[in-house]
Amino acid sequence: MQGVKAFRMTYRSKLWMGKEQEAMHKAFLQMEAAYVRLATGALRHGLQRYRLVPKLHGISHMRYDIERCMLKGSSALSPLAASCEQDEDYIGRVSRLSRRVGIKLIMLRTLQRVLVASRLKLIQVKKTIGKQRGHL
Repeated sequence: MQGVKAFRMTYRSKLWMGKEQEAMHKAFLQMEAAYVRLATGALRHGLQRYRLVPKLHGISHMRYDIERCMLKGSSALSPLAASCEQDEDYIGRVSRLSRRVGIKLIMLRTLQRVLVASRLKLIQVKKTIGKQRGHL
């Protein structure tokens, strides 16, 4: 459950974390300890499960970055700021747009379609923000 809690907090945090960084640090610390207990228990039973590297290595970097900022008294950058999840999603969108154009003009048409899709998304977001503020 510590892992679920830690990642739930990560996905709900803002780009620059505030008060939640202490709770997130604690959740990552608990998750690391739980993961080590799982790996140790499996090893005692002769099972090679729960590899510490790379799984725990990445998590410990996230926790360390938050800890370092806490010691300085500054806000930590969300671990998702360096995540590639959104980028992979974006690449998938561009890929889908590029499959609908002719081969001779693929670069130009793909970029045009990306710009149009981005503009439409921006308009949609602006309308949503306007409604939330009561402007529309």
